[in-house]
Amino acid sequence: MADVWFKSLFLDAPVIFGKRLLPFSLAHHFILRVFKNAYVVGGTPDDGDLLSAIHICSRTWEQNQATVLGKDSVLILRTWAWTCSRIGTTTAHESFLTYLKDFQDVPDHAEIIDVPAINEGETIVELKACKVVAPTEFHLVHTLMSKYGMSESEAWNMPLNRAQCYYDTDKEAVGESTLADDSDYDRQLDILRGKANAAYLAGDLEEMKRQDDATEELCAKHRRGEI
Repeated sequence: MADVWFKSLFLDAPVIFGKRLLPFSLAHHFILRVFKNAYVVGGTPDDGDLLSAIHICSRTWEQNQATVLGKDSVLILRTWAWTCSRIGTTTAHESFLTYLKDFQDVPDHAEIIDVPAINEGETIVELKACKVVAPTEFHLVHTLMSKYGMSESEAWNMPLNRAQCYYDTDKEAVGESTLADDSDYDRQLDILRGKANAAYLAGDLEEMKRQDDATEELCAKHRRGEI
């Protein structure tokens, strides 16, 4: 899983038929889908799919707009495609498939299931594979960009302690703070009780007892003023 996040920042795109591809972007996916390119919509890609995909994926969103609308670029593209077809495309197909696979390697997501609480009119949301979470750095960068208008470069170069302070301030402002205080005790208590109820419904009495014991320990700490 760590490789997915690392590759999203540092993965390098290959050179195919003399064109340096750009990181496979939302714009690339959209254009190829609109053009019904087999690499995106499914099926067996032919040489036409390959050459058009290489050309599109070597250009930015703005450059592709100019290519689609510009008549002069058509002749240049046809000349380049004819040259490539004479070289042979088998290796290029393999390289482009690897490129797509690398840049479409994204984090897994947990399956969400609703578990009704016992004798309470509530619903507890349990997550399978709950260890799959975005790295803290990505949460911080996302907040700095979306909430504070920073560029990607500014966000990634922000001192970590200052970034965390901005992040916590934003969460507190919208009522989603995880800063430790008395309300944090209530949140932890609800989580432990929910886990105990879920374990009971699953017939796992041993796990239920562990959660009950953890609840008792949390309550004892609160009574002693430790949290």
